[in-house]
Amino acid sequence: MSIKNASTASPTYQTLLQAIGEGVHDMYGSSWTQAEAASRELWPSYERTTGLSWPEVRMDIRSAWERARRFSLA
Repeated sequence: MSIKNASTASPTYQTLLQAIGEGVHDMYGSSWTQAEAASRELWPSYERTTGLSWPEVRMDIRSAWERARRFSLA
């Protein structure tokens, strides 16, 4: 159920992804390996709310992290 296009996701889901992506980028910078590990650790608490498992959101969170990374490089 990963959202292929963030513009089709609900605003709440987009906000959640943005917050997680920016947060793990701020903590772990350009290392997706470390950012992914941290995100995966945090996700169970969000899974209860969203009903989406880690495999379903992994790429959405990575996209949000990449947006945060590009923004920090600008």
